[in-house]
Amino acid sequence: RRLSGLVEDLLDFSRVQNGRLAVSMEKFDIIAELSEAVLVYEEEARKHGVQLIYSEPSDTPPVLGDRNRIRQVFVNIIDNAVKYSSAGDVVTIVAESTEKTVSVFISDTGRGIPQEQLPRVKEKFYKIDKTVRGSGIGLAVADEIIKMHKGTLEIRSEEGKGTIVTITLPVYVEAGLQ
Repeated sequence: RRLSGLVEDLLDFSRVQNGRLAVSMEKFDIIAELSEAVLVYEEEARKHGVQLIYSEPSDTPPVLGDRNRIRQVFVNIIDNAVKYSSAGDVVTIVAESTEKTVSVFISDTGRGIPQEQLPRVKEKFYKIDKTVRGSGIGLAVADEIIKMHKGTLEIRSEEGKGTIVTITLPVYVEAGLQ
């Protein structure tokens, strides 16, 4: 499973570099994709002694985008939160919306990122800890996917206290109703 994931990441990264990463834009329920990503990582978190807290919000507006690519971003960020956390740490996932945006906050109480390394974490092949599994391209691909959706992916962190990743996407607007 990990090898398959690594190959997919490398293929996606290659597509991003060549401007050929395909996205299929449609109106979709972002919370359904977030909930599925959380479900994928519940067992993994439990195995590592990491508590995963998620309360599914109601009445979140739809977004325009590629549901599979957005789920891929959620899986990548949740995976990072779990793998950079230790037994006893907590990963919390919250979604909020306004009239114009939907934001997903994925925070952890893990090791955090040193301030001098924070500006580089979205660079291709950059890894803070070489002993932790992964290729160092997941955040680079996730950031590109979110940019393709006219959104933002922001990372705040404090070493020894944890990290908060905020993914914000525009709400779907019917053509002609802007």
